[in-house]
Amino acid sequence: MSVQNPYNLLNRTYEVGLAEISIREQCGLLAHTPLACGVLTGKYRNNQKPKGSRLQLFRNYFDGYSGKLSLLAAEKYFIIAKKYNISPAQLSLAFINQQPFVTSSIIGATTMKQLKENIESVNIDLTSEIIDELNLIHKDNPSPMIFPKQKGLLNRFSFYLLTTTKLILKGDWTELAYKINKKIIKPIKSYVNSRNVGS
Repeated sequence: MSVQNPYNLLNRTYEVGLAEISIREQCGLLAHTPLACGVLTGKYRNNQKPKGSRLQLFRNYFDGYSGKLSLLAAEKYFIIAKKYNISPAQLSLAFINQQPFVTSSIIGATTMKQLKENIESVNIDLTSEIIDELNLIHKDNPSPMIFPKQKGLLNRFSFYLLTTTKLILKGDWTELAYKINKKIIKPIKSYVNSRNVGS
């Protein structure tokens, strides 16, 4: 049994609360997107979008990883990788491999060269000095993936959660059902119907 959540140098939100549960309950993290959809490999540096890459094919799905703050943080990680003569991909994977709450990570190599590079990361032991440098970047920019659209969504989510809790505590099930229908069910139905038009 494991938990499958995103976890990488640009998205360390799992460390807040969930990592402790993974250790305490002995239910490790199976980290997905450990290379932040390729951003942490360096292949998107200098605004490059290699043909067939995720950011070239599915740009809108990975706005968080390709946003300004994420790219700035990634660039700092590349400098550390170069300083210690480690590839950016191996630095990123080695960091994940050393976390006590991680069971394994899901790598998505496109070529045999990438696969070998990723697998060899298990043989890299990052020193405490390197970890400290990575943590310093994280401290300066703890959530580079959160951009304005997401902040608005998070604020709305907090509001919805508070409203829901109040209605549950009051026992106002009719109003709760109305809110859930209006804010969740109807938008989902509308989205599904829009996708089915013309199919």
